Amino acid sequence: MPWENVGSCGSGQMPYDKDWIVQCYELALSYLNFIVGTAPEGCELGIMWHEHELGDYPSIGLFWDYPQSDPPWKFISKCESLLERFDEAVNWSEINPDAVAEDMEEDSEYEDDEY
Repeated sequence: MPWENVGSCGSGQMPYDKDWIVQCYELALSYLNFIVGTAPEGCELGIMWHEHELGDYPSIGLFWDYPQSDPPWKFISKCESLLERFDEAVNWSEINPDAVAEDMEEDSEYEDDEY
């Protein structure tokens, strides 16, 4: 099944933040599917894994069936632009689980104080 890379988003370092990185991509896929709708017939927008000698890493890509010889370049281009826009709009460091955990820990310290 051929594929074309659409792009990447989010934050984190593989392999330590793998679950967070996958969650970032799932959020992005949800956004793309909401905006562009269903992928063309025989195509699927999804997370694709790249094998590298230093370790595997994900990105968002479009997969399509073999009978369709040419990829849907217009759809791919629209997804690339929207993914870039989405990635720039989200402050990933603010919503990263580590940052949220720190904020929650600080909040719980204040709750323990008596007034």
